[in-house]
Amino acid sequence: MSSKIVFWNGRLDPLKDPQTLIDAIPIVTKEVPDSLFLIKARSGSKGTLQNIEKKIKNTGTGQNVKIMNGWDFLTKMPYFYRSADVCVHTSLSECCSLVLIEAMACGIPVVVSDIPAVYDPVGDAGLHFEHRNPEDLAEQLIKLLTNERLRADLRDRESRRILELGLTWEDASKRYRDLYLSLM
Repeated sequence: MSSKIVFWNGRLDPLKDPQTLIDAIPIVTKEVPDSLFLIKARSGSKGTLQNIEKKIKNTGTGQNVKIMNGWDFLTKMPYFYRSADVCVHTSLSECCSLVLIEAMACGIPVVVSDIPAVYDPVGDAGLHFEHRNPEDLAEQLIKLLTNERLRADLRDRESRRILELGLTWEDASKRYRDLYLSLM
């Protein structure tokens, strides 16, 4: 049996709230023991990383968590997204989350915090949880990890949402071209 992979990508920063995910992991692994949490972390303080590693060790979920700290070329990121069954975004504030756009463009169902600036771009193409509530996050993750039909439905919705919002490279290049031409 292969693992169900949950992907988290972001800065180790209180604003990105990785702690809510860390607190949800023991709840999820109790229900979905073969779940694997891939945490792709960037920057942040060394103390934050050490606190997260300590919490993982103390909860006994180390076998279910892989932390990759550091930057990767943007061209590598689709491999991380496409290896996942679910992408989780715990951020408490965003102006435009590239993580969500990248995950949705890769066809990975997303679970996001209920902060409007985070949830609004996703709309009904993903699940949301009450921010800073690890129990609610765990419930949404379990729902997605155990329901292939729901994951497929969200992938379809995401494709439509990406097109609806004009978040394709073709649309972006056209807008840049139009902007350039308007400045000449």
